[in-house]
Amino acid sequence: MRFYADADVPAQVVAYLRQRGHKCITAAEMGFERRDDAFHYAYAKRQRRILLTLDKDFLNLRKYPLQRHPGIIVVEPGVLGGPKAIQEILRRLFQHLRYARDFRESRVLASLEGFTRVTPTFRQRVEYR
Repeated sequence: MRFYADADVPAQVVAYLRQRGHKCITAAEMGFERRDDAFHYAYAKRQRRILLTLDKDFLNLRKYPLQRHPGIIVVEPGVLGGPKAIQEILRRLFQHLRYARDFRESRVLASLEGFTRVTPTFRQRVEYR
């Protein structure tokens, strides 16, 4: 899969994705660390990359509509969660959603307990076992 990681995503998580064969560019690599959320949303869309973030502002459907967007993953690592927790969340998430098409026009809020996926037509909640 192809990802665009905003400035909130730790470098260790980007390395984890790359080690697993995903293509990932980052806001830091592109010099976009100080850009606003609207810029990151639009950039990911233009580049046809799934936006990976820790920023819950991206859950706002009015500001960040799903139509024709490759997808948004908002990771919620929890109070003690660091890069290892984020990696574990993504590992669990990718066991259920394996392909880029699973994220297309979707917003996914993922945590260690499970994920909620929202598209223009449905809402799906999955708890890990």
